[in-house]
Amino acid sequence: QHLWAKTFKSCAGKSQSPIAIMTQKAVVMPLPALEMIGFHDFITGSVVVKNNGHS
Repeated sequence: QHLWAKTFKSCAGKSQSPIAIMTQKAVVMPLPALEMIGFHDFITGSVVVKNNGHS
């Protein structure tokens, strides 16, 4: 794990916590659509959710 940041430069932050995910054993599960609860007064149009690599 001490080599993680050397292997993956984008994971060299101060709050990174690498985990070993065995992708060959991963199971794909369908998920329901994302529901924005409590934002109906603030969001009037469409919303784009983007995975930027952070939380």
